[in-house]
Amino acid sequence: MKLSSKFLVFILALTGVSLWASLYFSRQAVSNVISVQVANDAALEAAEILPAFRKTLATGREADGLTVLRAFQQRTPLIYAGLLRPDLKLQAHTNVLLAGAAADLGWVRSLPAREPVYRRTLYRGEEIVETLIPVRAAEDASGGKILLDGAAENGAPEGYIWAGFSLAPARKAEKGIVSKLLLTTALLLLAVLIISGFFVRLMLRPVGLLQEGMRKAREGDLAWEVKVSSRDEIGRLTRFFNELLKDLKNKKNVIEVYQQTLEQKVEKRSRQLEDSQERLVQASKMAVVGQLVSGVAHELNNPLAGIMGYAQIMLKDSALSAQQREDLEVILLQARRCKEFIQHLLLFSRKRESVRETVSVHDLLAGVMKLLSLDFFPPGMEVVQDVPSELPPVFGDAAQLQQVFFNIIANARDAMVSAKGGRLQIKAAAAGNMIVLKFTNTGPVIPEGNLDRIFEPFFTTKPKGKGTGIGLSISREIVENHKGRLSAESGPGGETTFTVELPVKNENQ
Repeated sequence: MKLSSKFLVFILALTGVSLWASLYFSRQAVSNVISVQVANDAALEAAEILPAFRKTLATGREADGLTVLRAFQQRTPLIYAGLLRPDLKLQAHTNVLLAGAAADLGWVRSLPAREPVYRRTLYRGEEIVETLIPVRAAEDASGGKILLDGAAENGAPEGYIWAGFSLAPARKAEKGIVSKLLLTTALLLLAVLIISGFFVRLMLRPVGLLQEGMRKAREGDLAWEVKVSSRDEIGRLTRFFNELLKDLKNKKNVIEVYQQTLEQKVEKRSRQLEDSQERLVQASKMAVVGQLVSGVAHELNNPLAGIMGYAQIMLKDSALSAQQREDLEVILLQARRCKEFIQHLLLFSRKRESVRETVSVHDLLAGVMKLLSLDFFPPGMEVVQDVPSELPPVFGDAAQLQQVFFNIIANARDAMVSAKGGRLQIKAAAAGNMIVLKFTNTGPVIPEGNLDRIFEPFFTTKPKGKGTGIGLSISREIVENHKGRLSAESGPGGETTFTVELPVKNENQ
């Protein structure tokens, strides 16, 4: 059942019960009014022949009582009547068999003082009005003081008139009143139904719109908007529903955009994973090469030591000619250079725990340059150093810092190779409590968008197969572990500068 039907049924039931109760009590009121009217009319008729009733009660003769009762019957729709003495014995009754008997007045709670007592009852299957009218002496014979019930202001009753009146004449009027009440009730019920239906439809129309909006939303149409201008609870619910649809629409758009770009992102991430995997493989190869270089260096040390030993022994021979001595000194010098190179190579490739000590930046750079002096820089490249030996020392790991310098110089050398020549300038100076080293090389500039990315692991601007992308990442980590900073800048003038800042050794280190 629809909500509107439930509302109408509820209103119909409530209205029906209310109107039934009103009709029922109205009918009871009409019946009471008619009963009172019949009793009052009887009292007025009795007042017209009050002297006859008083005289009959005074004589005490039954025949006189029947005469006056029949006269009373002619004036009213009387069914039966009796004249009661003050002791409630029947002096006369239209049913002569009842004369002298006590009246059946158990329904009377007390004897009437001023007004007739009446009730509705059944007599031989017919509903009647039974009444008891007191008979008193009137103070004014003109009737000015006679009450509607025939009683005087003062004085005890001289007797009573006990009578039952037919309601047949009043039935027609009662039916007319009840019919009008029924018609009025039916019209009122119809009006209530029409007005209630209109207001129910008006009230539930936004609910129908909300239902339609929910159906549209379920079908995927989130652009639907329920238009309700009321400010009641349904209006607030409607505005909340519209806001909910807008939120769902926005989230749906975000999801659609994300779905459109998801495939591209997955493809991009897949390529990045492939590149990372390739770089990891290259890094593992480099690690193996480092181990191989370390082994080769150890193997070369022994022959070089023998060459240097024999050269030194031969130089002690005084019979050598000048040319022979010069040749032996060249052999010894070159062997020493090879040994120093191998020592630096071993120091660079050896894996060991970080050992912090007081080191000189000048000596560290000198050691790196000795390692790189053997044809590392092709013709057309120039290296200029401005690193004072009197710079304050730093507290750090010599091997790690040399690795940083080596990586920066190697990158500069690769950039100048691609430019077929160039110039590398190395400057160092003290700035407050920091040692600042600048490595400036000519060659291709680094795009601005890559200046921060060059320090990311496995990111490289070199051609495929020419770099692993881990040198600068490791270098920045080493410098930061030494509480320093590594940065890069590349200007439009065709120069790229890597700046290394290292803290000067303090007294607590």
